[in-house]
Amino acid sequence: MENLSLPEPVRTTWERTRDVVKNAIARIAPGERYCLGGGTVLAARWRHRQSFDVDIQMPEHVRIELLAGEAGEELRQRINDLGGRSGIDEHANIYSGWLPSRDRYAREAVQIWGREPGIGGGETEAIVDGRREWTLGTTQILDGKLARADKRTVRDMFDLWTAARKAPGALEDAVNARSRRSILIVTDDWADRREETETWARIALRGVSRADELRFPELGRLAAKAVGNARYRELAITAGSGRITTRTTTVGGARRRRTTTPDRAGVDFERWGLNAHLSARDIDTTSVLAAVRQAARHAEETTVVAENDEEIA
Repeated sequence: MENLSLPEPVRTTWERTRDVVKNAIARIAPGERYCLGGGTVLAARWRHRQSFDVDIQMPEHVRIELLAGEAGEELRQRINDLGGRSGIDEHANIYSGWLPSRDRYAREAVQIWGREPGIGGGETEAIVDGRREWTLGTTQILDGKLARADKRTVRDMFDLWTAARKAPGALEDAVNARSRRSILIVTDDWADRREETETWARIALRGVSRADELRFPELGRLAAKAVGNARYRELAITAGSGRITTRTTTVGGARRRRTTTPDRAGVDFERWGLNAHLSARDIDTTSVLAAVRQAARHAEETTVVAENDEEIA
């Protein structure tokens, strides 16, 4: 089991609020599981920067607005006792407890979201500062950052650039869960904003290495290159002799081969971002799964899906 320690100052924030958060969640959604996610979990895994907010993700059907009532009274009081304030965005289905920060440009917060991850199946249990917690997978977190890439958040850019070094496979899965066109729009935008990106990186990023800090002037370009290079140039899904195999080559030249079984294919295709990848290209994932399972029954290997860069829409 993964053993994580949250970076400061978010570690202290979580220790001060963890129990009341759990109590509040149990009141509004008995039996439902929450997951820690966001850049905080990446920072705990990679130790590449500080983090300032606790991101807690719950299923989309959970009514987060109930925290405005009696169910959330203890949580709201704790935030108030710490000098903060609470707010609920019913449209976004999110609770935010904003806390005073020693850094004027880094807002400390506890946020509880009611939304589903864009890619399912990546949640895992971990020991987080001595307690068992469920956490989102790295692919799921990176996918969330790409979903809001148009906001040009420098922490997201920094995390995606770091992912190319720390978790390249997870970055590939997240990038290719999105359409080629959306990725190209984002990467072109990031690469063109050198001065703006450098300014905000120096303001918002804390606890980074000196070597990474020296790359701040290039951060937009570096993040754009990392994401662009993670796109699939080639993808093949084949099946035969009881096995289903995916082979990919990225724009950056990385090659990867993964194998699953007919029984596991549905779970693994979701976890690997393949369902989202195929859906973004108007390919029916149910039909693909049925085809690979059928082909896996035969001894001869059959190619069910074959793509190259020119064909990916």
